[in-house]
Amino acid sequence: MKKKKLVLWYPKPFSHGLRSEENEKLPPLGLGVIAALTPADWDVVIRDANFDKFEVEDCDMVGISAMTCQILSAYEIAREYRKRKIPVVLGGPHPTICTEESLDYADVVVKGEAESIWKDVLEDFKNGTLKRVYEAEHFHDLTNLPKPAIHLYNPKYKLGLIQTTRGCAMNCEFCSVTTIYGGTYRKRPVEEVLDEIEMLPQKLFMFADDNLIGFSKEDHERFIALCQGIIDRKIKKYWISQVPIQFSQHDNLMKIAKKAGAVGLLIGIESTSKEVLEGNMSKKMNVKYIQQGDFVKRMHKNKIVVMGMFIVGNDEDRLDCFERTLKDIRRFKIDIPGLNVLTPYPGTKLWKRLSEEGRLFLKDLPNDWQYIDTMMPTFQPRNIEIKEFQHRIKTLGKTVYSRRGVWFRALRAVCYTRSITSFFNVLYANLGWRHDELPKFLKAWKVPTGFPEKRESQVDVPGAV
Repeated sequence: MKKKKLVLWYPKPFSHGLRSEENEKLPPLGLGVIAALTPADWDVVIRDANFDKFEVEDCDMVGISAMTCQILSAYEIAREYRKRKIPVVLGGPHPTICTEESLDYADVVVKGEAESIWKDVLEDFKNGTLKRVYEAEHFHDLTNLPKPAIHLYNPKYKLGLIQTTRGCAMNCEFCSVTTIYGGTYRKRPVEEVLDEIEMLPQKLFMFADDNLIGFSKEDHERFIALCQGIIDRKIKKYWISQVPIQFSQHDNLMKIAKKAGAVGLLIGIESTSKEVLEGNMSKKMNVKYIQQGDFVKRMHKNKIVVMGMFIVGNDEDRLDCFERTLKDIRRFKIDIPGLNVLTPYPGTKLWKRLSEEGRLFLKDLPNDWQYIDTMMPTFQPRNIEIKEFQHRIKTLGKTVYSRRGVWFRALRAVCYTRSITSFFNVLYANLGWRHDELPKFLKAWKVPTGFPEKRESQVDVPGAV
């Protein structure tokens, strides 16, 4: 009996606002899981538009996973397949949140985690009874998850990717994690994670967790067990991940992380203003450690490179936020500073509030999703005039990512890590921001929306919009 064919597409992000270098591309983990869940009577291929030139392949069904930054490209891909009467299934963060919109471009939308419902999609396809929407009744248990079909990934990925937890109890106003994954911190068994790490072909990988160490003593013990497992199995790989600022206060966690291969960790500092952190952002947990002021120093002592993320444009921000951010990047000695403009992603509390207040610039959806970008304001700031905001963010970006700043941070990393590898890692990451992100800050914006000219199609096919 001839096998059916399933084509899984990972769309290209918009042309502005996200890293575009091949070295920075991450494997489509969700599609890898979908492929692993698909039974053997299907032939499955995974296509990544960052590497694979788009063409409509003859198949029985196509699945597309997309974040908001990819959704217009996803709709273009879906349109081309539907022209040929091939059923299209859309899933991922954006279709999960904007389901009604996504239904205009797909035959089926899968909402949320697909592990418990993908079999239903395939069975209904077989019987000719596909529903329009599939949604799990509850969040999936993370025990015995299928390992992603890594063998189907494009071999050009330089970074491996693995997820060990889902969900977050913090529910920050700007974050959509709780909307998609829930407010409960769910954890995969350590041994299953270690097995998957051993499968990764790359020497460098990223834990895709939003918070790798968790919140409780039990969570910390699990993190220690994970690191100890990497050490005991003699897994000679290096990794990066996201951790909360509190990580810096636990010497035992930092030491074992470094021993287990941690080379750099991302911390969401967001702001050093107490007013901002305790305001709408709802991130007051950071206040104590920022006032204490030694969190980066403590991580440097353990030879861990720190990527510190900052957000400007918060309602409590005033003109001094730009100068304060620059001073704090220098004062804390951040190795890889990440500058972001507050961005209201759909499904967040921020989106809901700004929408109710009538301050969003996004009026022509779905077309205006192209402007959801952490490089430009997509709403009217409360205390900063939009032209002045544009001028200040340009100046801040040029200063932070100046050649002098880039080289200084890389050389400083050598001093505390005693590692030439750290020098190149920090240099490369800073140059990435300078060469890819900085031009987005410097791009001319229209007023009052702050929008640049509309992007060109990301899918090179006739009729794509």
